[in-house]
Amino acid sequence: MPVPRHGLPSISCVLPCRNEARNLELLLPRLAKVLSRISEHFEVIIVDDGSADDTTKVLAQWSTRSGFRVIELSRNFGKEAALSAGLNAARGDVVITMDTDLQHEPELIPTLLQKWRQGYVTRRMRCAAHVRTKACSNAWVRACSTRPWPRAGSSFPPMPVIFA
Repeated sequence: MPVPRHGLPSISCVLPCRNEARNLELLLPRLAKVLSRISEHFEVIIVDDGSADDTTKVLAQWSTRSGFRVIELSRNFGKEAALSAGLNAARGDVVITMDTDLQHEPELIPTLLQKWRQGYVTRRMRCAAHVRTKACSNAWVRACSTRPWPRAGSSFPPMPVIFA
């Protein structure tokens, strides 16, 4: 059953990262502020893809905070593997993926969710058949779907994934 596009869904925000200590120090406080305003239930899953800088130290501080989880990969497996690990760990009704290089502004998440609720997707995204498709004037709204990441053998319900 699809997640309803109204109300306050629980949100998982997946952040794959590698050697992003300085950027994480800037991004995470902003992200926490935004998510706490728009949802009572959120989690931020930061996947460290074999960082060699102070990323581990920064993540250790944030892992003790409510709503923040850290996954440390044993070595650098690549962004796709880190993203996949985060998506597999996500428990929210809605999953938002973001880069940690400050390319995506966390302050745009409320607008991203609003567009998703309205059924907006860009022409580049292939969505499940039951998701409405409309042209979107906001280029940063990349996509949403109700089952883009199948979970084999999982009883977890399908979730929308929004790529920022």
